[in-house]
Amino acid sequence: MPEDDFMAEINTNTRNTFLLCLAALGVAIASGIITSRWIAKPISRLSSASQELATLFESPTRSELELEQNVKATGINELETLAHSFNQMANKLRESFTALKATNTQLEMRVAERTAELSDAETELRGLFAAMSELIVVIDAKGRYLRIPSTNAALLYGDPRELVGKTLHEVFPKSQADIFLSYIQQVLSTKQNLNVEYSLTIADKEVWFSASISPIAHESAIWVIRDISHQKQVE
Repeated sequence: MPEDDFMAEINTNTRNTFLLCLAALGVAIASGIITSRWIAKPISRLSSASQELATLFESPTRSELELEQNVKATGINELETLAHSFNQMANKLRESFTALKATNTQLEMRVAERTAELSDAETELRGLFAAMSELIVVIDAKGRYLRIPSTNAALLYGDPRELVGKTLHEVFPKSQADIFLSYIQQVLSTKQNLNVEYSLTIADKEVWFSASISPIAHESAIWVIRDISHQKQVE
């Protein structure tokens, strides 16, 4: 039998089989692409929703209506469960963020009101200090000047801008500084007010003072000083 007659049908079947395999491969590839897109589409929506949810905290000025979209996944039970859980989590986060924004707004309003009140109180306090005839000085436990409010600076034993940061021993004679320091230590140890009278020589003139010393912190006291020279002269 001639070889062509014997192999003709075999070659035809081989060619048909090859073509059928190519067709099956094409169908498999197309099915795989369609299936992967079908599965990946809800996953992609979940990913996009996660990114948008993250921007809720990064961009508070963004419209919240854009972030109210819920993720939908149908056809696959696992993806439907995942989408449902994600939607629940996203709703809780949005509610928390909304409550947090409302709380922040209220806090900002309270801070603004409190700042205005403090500003008014500070203005009134400054006016009160300016009208006082007494001198107010804050000194720590080591005798160092901490603050000197804008009161009667004429009663100071020196320039108020130069006194802050200095100690009593740098301003007064040692004997007088030791007495003042003992007053401070007594007030801080007993936690009670102390009223004293003393005299200083300022510009070759003896000036008498009456001071009320009170503790204001664990390591500092406030002095309220008044000039009583005229009273002493009358006496």
